[in-house]
Amino acid sequence: MYAQYYCLQEMGFEVEHMAFHSMSDNKTYHLAVPSEEDKKEFEQTLARLREFDINKIKNHVCDKCVNSIYAPLAW
Repeated sequence: MYAQYYCLQEMGFEVEHMAFHSMSDNKTYHLAVPSEEDKKEFEQTLARLREFDINKIKNHVCDKCVNSIYAPLAW
């Protein structure tokens, strides 16, 4: 939601409120517009995503992964 909010702002739209609609329970959930603190936290999350390197994750072997059909994708 924050990504959409900031994209709309950058395109020049004024976002007055945010909400999403759940199809599973047919309810609308209203969200507060992000504060400056929320913006900083979101930017930190984006920075961590940009810095992520899959090659830094060590390979491992555990019973759960070895016996899973998704083992080739896990690590």
